[in-house]
Amino acid sequence: MRFVRSVLVAGLVVVGLVVTGLRLAEPDSGPGLLVTSFTPIGLVVWLLVAAHAWFRTVLGPRRRRWGVAAVALALPVGLHAWWLSPAYVGPQPPPAAGATPFRVMTANLLANGGDGIDLVRVAVKADADLLVVEEVTADQLADMESAGLGDLFPHRVGEPGAGLEGTMVLSAYPLSDTVEVPLPLGGWLTTAATPDGPVRVLGAHPHPPTLDGEDWRSDQALLRAAAAGADVVAGDLNSTPDHVSLLRLADDGLHSAAEVAHEGWQPTWPAWGSRRVLGVPLPPLVPIDHVLVGRRVAVLDVGTRSVAGSDHRAVVATLALT
Repeated sequence: MRFVRSVLVAGLVVVGLVVTGLRLAEPDSGPGLLVTSFTPIGLVVWLLVAAHAWFRTVLGPRRRRWGVAAVALALPVGLHAWWLSPAYVGPQPPPAAGATPFRVMTANLLANGGDGIDLVRVAVKADADLLVVEEVTADQLADMESAGLGDLFPHRVGEPGAGLEGTMVLSAYPLSDTVEVPLPLGGWLTTAATPDGPVRVLGAHPHPPTLDGEDWRSDQALLRAAAAGADVVAGDLNSTPDHVSLLRLADDGLHSAAEVAHEGWQPTWPAWGSRRVLGVPLPPLVPIDHVLVGRRVAVLDVGTRSVAGSDHRAVVATLALT
C-alpha cells in the first residue's frame, strides 16, 4: 500500500508540474496547447498532493520533511487559485441607472448533429435578443425557421454552411455596419440597435487547437483584430480563459461574462454524454464557448444551456450598457 500510495502521489506531482508549467509558458502550438485547456484541473491535483503532505505531517514519520513539503505546496495551490479566482471574485461593474437588459446567446449546432428546433425552444425560454449560431447547416436553419425563428430574430447576417463553416448572427434588433471577418469557419462584426444604443457585436468561430497550432494561431489573430471594435464577442471561440488568446483579449479589455459576473467556472464542452471514454459518458470539461464583454457592458447573469444533439452547451448572458 505504501508503494502504491507513493506512485499515485508521484503521478499527481508530475501531472501538476506539467499543467502548471504549461500555463506559465502560454504555449500556442503542440501538445501543450491542448493540455492548457485543462489548467483548472491543476488546482485539484495540487490540493490532493497538499492534503497528503499535511496528513503525513500529522500522522506519519519524517513529519518535519512533510511539513516543509506541505508549506511549499501552498505556492502551486495559490497560483492555480489565483488563475481561477476571476470567475469568483473581483470588480463587477454595475449597469447604468435604468439600463435595459438584453440577452446574448451562443450555440454550436454540430453541423447537422444538433436539433435546430430545440435550439429555438432554448432561445425562447432564455428570452434571447441576440443569437450567435455556429456550425449551422441549411437543413438545421430550415428546422429553425419552421419553429418560428423569423418571428424571434427578424434580422440576421451570415449564411448556413455545408459543415463546420456555417456561422450566423440573428437578432431581434436591427443590424447595420456589417463586416465579414475572414475566418474560414465564419465570423461577422455587426452593430445591433439595442434600446439603449448601438452595440457592436462580433460572432465568430475560429479553428480548434491542433498539434501544429497553425490554423488556431491564424484564426485567433484574426479574431483579436476584429474584436478591437467590439462591445460583445460571442461564439465557439475554441479557447479557454487559460489560453494565451483569451489572455490577450482580456488585456484588450474583453473579459468572459462568466468571470465578470462571478458565476464560476462554466465548462461547455463536451455536452453531458456527448463524448465517452471506455463507455463512460464525460461531463463538460473545458469552457470554449463564450460571451465576452468590453468596458461598455455590464453582466447581470450568465449560464449554460443544453441543446439536443449538440456536443456543446450553449451560453446565455444577460447584459446591459454601463
